[in-house]
This record gives sequence, structure tokens and C-alpha cells, in this order.
Amino acid sequence: MDSYELPAVSEYGGVRGYDSEEMADAVLLANAWWFTKIRWLVIGVFAATGLFSRFSPQLFVKAALLPPRVWPWVFAGNLLLANIVFVCLLRRLSEQSPHRHILGHIWLQIGVDLLVLTVLVHIIGSTDTFIAFTYLFHIALACIFFPRKQSLLVTLLAASLYLSCVLLEVSGWLAESGILALTAGTSEPKAEEKLLVSCSGIGIWFVVWYLVSALSGDLRRRDRLLEKANEELLIADREKTRVMLCTTHDLKAPFSGIEMNIQELRFGHWKDLPEGAQRLVAKIEDRSRVLRERVNDIIMLGHLKSGPVEESEFSCADLKVVFDDALVNVADKAKARNISLSIDVPGVMLLDKQRRLVVLFTNLLANAINYSYEGGKVEVSAAIDREGVHVFVKDYGIGIEKEDLPR
Repeated sequence: MDSYELPAVSEYGGVRGYDSEEMADAVLLANAWWFTKIRWLVIGVFAATGLFSRFSPQLFVKAALLPPRVWPWVFAGNLLLANIVFVCLLRRLSEQSPHRHILGHIWLQIGVDLLVLTVLVHIIGSTDTFIAFTYLFHIALACIFFPRKQSLLVTLLAASLYLSCVLLEVSGWLAESGILALTAGTSEPKAEEKLLVSCSGIGIWFVVWYLVSALSGDLRRRDRLLEKANEELLIADREKTRVMLCTTHDLKAPFSGIEMNIQELRFGHWKDLPEGAQRLVAKIEDRSRVLRERVNDIIMLGHLKSGPVEESEFSCADLKVVFDDALVNVADKAKARNISLSIDVPGVMLLDKQRRLVVLFTNLLANAINYSYEGGKVEVSAAIDREGVHVFVKDYGIGIEKEDLPR
């Protein structure tokens, strides 16, 4: 038996709006967690480097590298402590936390990472290797996560840290370092060459920042436009549903008048009517009954589509009472098609709006009756587990195609 789970509706009714280029808090929070997961991987790389250096130093020698001794473990340990702190701080944040707290946490992670990366760049070789291009990782991510001005600040911070490292090395304030095993006859690069290499790298960083930030900004603006268009469509759909409900309610009065007149003819003047008129009245009665059911169905579906239930509207609803009310609504329809109804649900209390649940289950029962074979049966059962209450409406009719279940 196939089943379809009703989609959940956010109880907060959408995201909080900020600058058109700024991400929502839920996305920023997910990105902050993603940073910590990547950092675990980096910690593992440092630990693996330390292990290889300890037990297989010849691998580094063959690659013309100086086997690292202590610094991989120092980096792994410091990043481990930092990541534990970040995770503990993140657990105190949620989508409802102030925006500045979530944004500040990401800035804290980026700032610590850039400082650690600058130390790593110095140890490995600021201009002797391509390690400096690892700054591009944070620059690209900043372009994706932040508006353009903020991503520019990250780029400027990375450039300042890297250039300061190179200047300290060139001026002699910081002893030069590196992991490349220099061969005989290889001379150290001059100060001018080191500055030229570092400035060229920084120039490439700003080109990358400009391109990625421009593309990311355009994508964020388009996302905002799509979100705004979607909100307008939802508002229009709710208005259409409201008008439909008002119009449908207005139709109930004329149909009630027609049915009252039919009952007057049937029970007061039926014998006085010729046979042809009786057949005509019977047809009008059948058509009126069908149209009345259609009107009730439209009203029912309109109430279901009328929008999410606010948290303040929730109340305790007895599932057994809900089905008692739903049975009253579909009793005539079941009797007309000779459908037997078997309801076996517990009297469990649910946190929801009772009227909404009655409308929902009335609609499900009505559909089960409509698509059952004449003289069939509809069975309703329920199961309770840790996730909640699961209600099953089962009929023995023509069935529903799997692709039609969501409708």
C-alpha cells in the first residue's frame, strides 16, 4: 500500500529579510556547521602528516622535502581545541538567534583560520611554494557567504596577513622557513623577488574576489527576486482561495432553496405530479445532490489551503472525536454508495486545530468512499510510536497512481 506524507509547513512563515545580497540565518548557520566539518578533515590531514613524518620520513626526502617533526601535531592540536570551542558555541545558536551572533561566529572562524593559515604559510615557505594560494579557499567562501563588501574585508585581511608575513621575513624580524630541501648551488630568492611573488599572488586573489563576488551577488539577488515572486504568488493564491470560498458559500443558499422546494414537491404534491414531471424532479434532485457535494468539497479543500496554522491557534484535539465529526460529514455519502466504514483509532490527544483535522480527514474519507466499489468498505486505523500518531485510511477501490498521490 502506497502512502503520501503531507508536507511540513514552516511555523515561522518564511525567512527573515536582510540586505538583498545577504543569506538567511538558516543558511548562514548551516555554513558555520559546514566550516567545522571541513576543519575536522584538516585536523586529520595534519595528524596524518605527523604520523608519516614520524614513521616514514623517507617519503618526504624522496619528494625533496624536509620531514616535518613537531609542527603538524601543534597545528592539529590547536585546531582541535579551536574546533571544539566553535562547536560548543554553535550549539548555543539557532535560526532564531540574533543575526549578528551567527554572522559574528562565522567571522570568528574565518579570523582564526586565516591566522593559523598565515603561520602555516610561513613554516612551509611563503614564496617558495604555492601554499599562499590556499587563502583563496576562504576568499571564495567569503564571496559565497557574505555580501560583496564583507567578502572584500576577508580578502583584505588575508592579503594583509600574508604581506605582513613576507615583510617580516624580508626585514629579518622573522626567520625564514620552508619545507623544500634546497640542493647545492640553489640560492635563496632576493627580497625584491619575494615581494614581487607575494604581490603577484595578492593581485590574483583580488581578481578571483572580483569575479566570484560579482557572480555570487547576482545569484543572491536573483534568489531574493524569486523568493519575493513566490511570496506574491502565495498571497495571490490565498486571495483566490478566499474569493472561491466566499463564492462557494454564496452558492449554498440557492441550492438549499432548490432542495427545499424539491422536498416540498416530493412530500406534499408528489401524487399530483404527472409521471414525466416526477422524473424531471428526480433528475433535478440528483443533480442538486451532486452539486451540493461538489460545493462541500470545494469548501473543504479551501479550508485546507487557507494557510498554515499559527502556533497560537493550536489546541488539544481528541483524535477519536475528530473522526466522529468526520463520520457525520460523510455518512450520507457512504450510505448512498452502500460503503461500510470501519474506524479503529485511539482517543489520543493531538496538538493541532480540531476543525482543521476534521476537514482533513473528512476529505480523505470522502475520497476513499468516492473511489471505492459499490458495496465496499473503508478502514481507518492508527498506530502510535515515538515519532507521533500515524493514521491509515484504506479502501478497496480503483486505487491512486503513485504519481497522483501528492494531489
